[in-house]
Order: sequence, then structure tokens, then C-alpha cells
Amino acid sequence: MRRFVDIKGRYINTASVRSFWQTKDGVLHVELPEDERESVPGVQAGYTMKQLMGEDHIVQVIPAVAPVYAVYKDGEKYFSEPVHYLALCADGSIRGVECCDGWFDVITESNCEGLYPENQLNQFRGLGKEADSL
Repeated sequence: MRRFVDIKGRYINTASVRSFWQTKDGVLHVELPEDERESVPGVQAGYTMKQLMGEDHIVQVIPAVAPVYAVYKDGEKYFSEPVHYLALCADGSIRGVECCDGWFDVITESNCEGLYPENQLNQFRGLGKEADSL
């Protein structure tokens, strides 16, 4: 499966990208065929690098046999939500997804501490079996 990435207004097939790197000044350099190069300014570099790596590109959705839990932190309190689907992304990562009205949405909230099976929730204050007995 090929993906196209917007690099400074040009849609470029990721298969044709020879390499990319980010310099200390934050500029992303993308090397293309025939020694052509594009430089993406620091403001857009992070987003473009995520696209090139395939971080948000879902390759396959896998239903979880037993739900895992997305743990969130709100101030000093933790809360969890069951996650019934996992996504294999183009960069090789496994990410939690929620299904809303037939659409899959990758869990990207900044206050998400991660995905945990039910038997590991007790490491978070107020979650797990210890919370049930309070």
C-alpha cells in the first residue's frame, strides 16, 4: 500500500522518498529521486515527519479479545476507558482506536498515559480492583 504525503504543496509518494532527517534548527530535509531535495520549515516539520513515518496511517484494525484500557490523567485523578480495537500503523506501532459511528479514531489525547490490560490498572491510584473495594 502506497501513501502520499503533502510536502510543501506537492503530493509525494512515500515509496519515492530516499531519506529524510531533521537538523538542529528544526528544518526537515527530504531527499527525493534524482538528487532532488525539499526542505520543510520547522513549523511544519513535525507534522510532515509524522506523515512520512506513517504514525497516523492505519494499515490494519485488530479487534481485542479482551479490552485494554486507555488510562487518562485529569489533574491528580486517573480514569480509564475500555478500548476494543487496536490499530497497526505504517510506522509499526500499535495504537488504540475507538469506533464512533462506524469510523475509527486513533487515541491521541495528550493526557493519555497509555494502554493497559485490566490486571495492570491497580498501579494507578483509584483504578483497578483496589478501587472497587473502596
